[in-house]
Amino acid sequence: MMKNWAAKRYWLVGASEGLGASLAKEMSAQGAELILSARNEEKLAAVAKGLANKATVLPCDVGSQESVDKAVSALGKIDGIVFLAAAYWPVSAQNWDNDKCAEMANVNFLGACRVLGPVVAQFTKANSGHIVITGTIAGVRGLPSSIGYTASKAGLMTLAECMKIDLQHTNIKLQLINPGFIETKASARNSFKLTDAMTPEFAAREMLKFMSKKGFSYTYPKTIFTLFIRALQFMPSAIHYKVWSSFVKPR
Repeated sequence: MMKNWAAKRYWLVGASEGLGASLAKEMSAQGAELILSARNEEKLAAVAKGLANKATVLPCDVGSQESVDKAVSALGKIDGIVFLAAAYWPVSAQNWDNDKCAEMANVNFLGACRVLGPVVAQFTKANSGHIVITGTIAGVRGLPSSIGYTASKAGLMTLAECMKIDLQHTNIKLQLINPGFIETKASARNSFKLTDAMTPEFAAREMLKFMSKKGFSYTYPKTIFTLFIRALQFMPSAIHYKVWSSFVKPR
């Protein structure tokens, strides 16, 4: 069943570039009114200028409780939220970087907690609303050189599952969408070539398709590599560690 986006008001958190900016274009083209948030007001304004429908720029740093509180106070009533904000740095155990790990945890997990709290309160009071949380295929199980990112995203994905249970008997629609690799500035930091990488535009179209449906969780694209990653959750731990350690060069 396709959703009618016209006259719906959605808050996109993490909409200044990449998947968030592309999703804004897709949703706006379908008639949705958008509130666009991220740290960079200039980039948000550029995104808003290119949209087909009404959009409001609302700067917000999800890593700061003060910034989130300020944004929420100006938000008003919304029909839905899509949490897309993410920080990414490739960090291995041998090259541990506390600052980068803290940034990823603060944005990817704690940032979601800061933003979702007041939104869930609003939706609970109205007994309606649509919450979309952006996970990642990399959050299924531990991966090499992913200290910080995989851990923080796995926490976010588990948070979504907990919320699904708590909100099961309400009229609040909750979805967890886990894209595979996407060609972005952040992913360009990897030292390896991305397998089956999607453009932000393609990833956004696929995301919106699922947002229009009733299901809770969706992982994509449906390729051999991504299906293999998904299968990791059923793989015995000893085999899982052995497979991935074969990709790590001895130090």
